[in-house]
Amino acid sequence: MKLNSSIANYVIGVMLAMALVVASVMAGDVVKTKDGKTFDGQITTRNADYLEIIVKYGSLETRIPIMMEDVESISHDGEVIYPAGQSDEAGKRQSDVIDVKGDATGAEAEDKAETATHAAMSTSPPTTPVQNASEVKKRVYVIPLEGMVGKYFRKDKLEEAIDAAKPYDPDVIVLLINSPGGLLTEIYKLRDYLQEVRDEYHIVVWIKSAISAAAMTSFNVREMYFMKEGHIGAATAFNGATGVALTGERLDEWVKDAREMFESAGWDPKIAQAMIVKDYWLTADIEILPNGEKRVTFHDDDSGQYVLSRPEENLVIDSVQAMQFNIANAVCDNEDELAKALNLDGWVEVSDSGRKIMMNWKNTLDRADREYPKLIQRMNAAGQIADPRASLGQQAQILREIIQWGKMMPEDVFAIFYSGGARVQDFERQLKLVRAQLANLGG
Repeated sequence: MKLNSSIANYVIGVMLAMALVVASVMAGDVVKTKDGKTFDGQITTRNADYLEIIVKYGSLETRIPIMMEDVESISHDGEVIYPAGQSDEAGKRQSDVIDVKGDATGAEAEDKAETATHAAMSTSPPTTPVQNASEVKKRVYVIPLEGMVGKYFRKDKLEEAIDAAKPYDPDVIVLLINSPGGLLTEIYKLRDYLQEVRDEYHIVVWIKSAISAAAMTSFNVREMYFMKEGHIGAATAFNGATGVALTGERLDEWVKDAREMFESAGWDPKIAQAMIVKDYWLTADIEILPNGEKRVTFHDDDSGQYVLSRPEENLVIDSVQAMQFNIANAVCDNEDELAKALNLDGWVEVSDSGRKIMMNWKNTLDRADREYPKLIQRMNAAGQIADPRASLGQQAQILREIIQWGKMMPEDVFAIFYSGGARVQDFERQLKLVRAQLANLGG
């Protein structure tokens, strides 16, 4: 069986590091983790620190490593065997698992001690029986899209996350949106990509906060869910170079593009223009049809019964309005509520790859946010050193570090957010110059 490379490397590392592995072969094992995930399959390895469980999703078989510190409970054939103390039979099952190789020693003894500690400290409610993964009709894949659009929240990272989902064939891809907005140019990239994949996958957005560019991006998806605190809108467009709001032909062009974008996904284009331009009203009439369905008609003047926004306001829609005016399918504050709204048979994530890709990217940028200003300060200080050889030597080292950071991210991110428009090639040329100066000094 071919493993995901990151998982494979992790498993190999653990296997080489362990002096003793307590192995067991089980059928009907259910591992529930503290973050609410459930894995139903066959545990193949377990010790004090770590377990592996083979889970089947249809015809796909995946070996999943889980740290024991992240495990809430383990069940075998419906009986809880971890934490210990659930019942005499559960204790017996626990002993059977630990003592597969004989008397408990080393890692096995640590496993027993950890089991007792978890039992004493656990405040979690009893686990609820869940369906076998093979019986679950719909499976979820989550991609958190957070932070500034164009920096953290990007088309290339969204594409990477969706590509990582393909082997798992998820039934629903959830885009979890929490963003204050960002670059207008990135909206077009996200629009083109979402229009490409939204017919291939069942994609929904789950709104915590979607402002400006994040709002425009969200309306490229046909199905929306809101958290209770969720809100979306306020999409005034600015010139990135001057920081001044767009006007005239450029604004007209953007409004036209946004209207077409909304309409393409089945949303009323009047919503788009009310979010972007303060010149418009957005009002609505609500009609209950004979079949009980609600029909909402939007107006870009004051003729509607309900007022959503007036001139001199940029439209922002909260979760109550989203439900009232047929924008939200449901309001859901947690995964269980979203699972019910999506008619899922429980919340089962086929993989956390989407979460990891976005978290790794965020961690990279957060580190750059901390380190890059320090590098610039060091560069300035190095330029003040009286000894030319020492000054140039430090500058060369700092330039190498800046170049390394630049190569860890797309050119546009590095240029816009970290180097004031300079590219990696500019720093490489500067490093070449510094090295030439050092060579001229005989260094």
